[in-house]
Amino acid sequence: MADNHPLLNLAYKNPQTLLQIKQAFSQNRDLPSVTLQKIFDEGKYRALAQDAKKPSFRQKTGKMHSSFGAAPIPASLKEALSSKEFLGFCATIFGCAITSVSGSLHRFAWKDYTLLHDEGMEKEGLDVIIDFTDSWEGNAGGKIVYVDGTGNYHHIPSSPNTLTLASRKEGVLKFVQYVNHKAGKKSRVLFLGTFRR
Repeated sequence: MADNHPLLNLAYKNPQTLLQIKQAFSQNRDLPSVTLQKIFDEGKYRALAQDAKKPSFRQKTGKMHSSFGAAPIPASLKEALSSKEFLGFCATIFGCAITSVSGSLHRFAWKDYTLLHDEGMEKEGLDVIIDFTDSWEGNAGGKIVYVDGTGNYHHIPSSPNTLTLASRKEGVLKFVQYVNHKAGKKSRVLFLGTFRR
C-alpha cells in the first residue's frame, strides 16, 4: 500500500517560519541548536514511529560507560532521512551543504544511560536527534544533555515527533542521564545520528 503522506509538517515549509528557525538556531553561541516539535506529517510520523519500535534492540554495555539498546535504522526511516526534502530542510537551518546522515536507533529503559569518558570523545559535528518516545515523565531521567566542560549545559526535552539539530563545537559533548525506576516498563526510543557535509 502506497504511503501518500508528505514527509514534513507543512507548517515548516513556510519561508517565514524557516527564517525564524534559523535565527533561533544561531542565538545560542555555545551550542547552536533548535528543537522542532511535530516535525513530520502526523500520518508519516505514525508510520515511522511504528517501524522504529519494531526492530530487535540488542543491549550494548561499555566498560561502565554506557548501557542501552541499539538497532539498525529501518528502511522507511533511512529513506526519509536520506530524502532531498529532509536533507535540504536541515541544510537550510545549519547554513551549509549536507550530503548524508548516519546513525542508529537507541532505546533507553530502566538502568540505561551513557556517561562522558575519554574513550568516547566526539569530534565536532552536526547532530540530529529524532524522538519516537510516546510519553515520558521528566522525573524518570533519560534526558539528553549537552555539556561544554565549563559548566554550561543544555537539556533536550522529550516529546514525540520531535527533531533536534545541534552544531557541536570541539569540546562539546552529550550524554543520556540514567533512567531510574520511575520509568517502569516504558522506554525512550531515539534516532541519534550525525550529518556528513
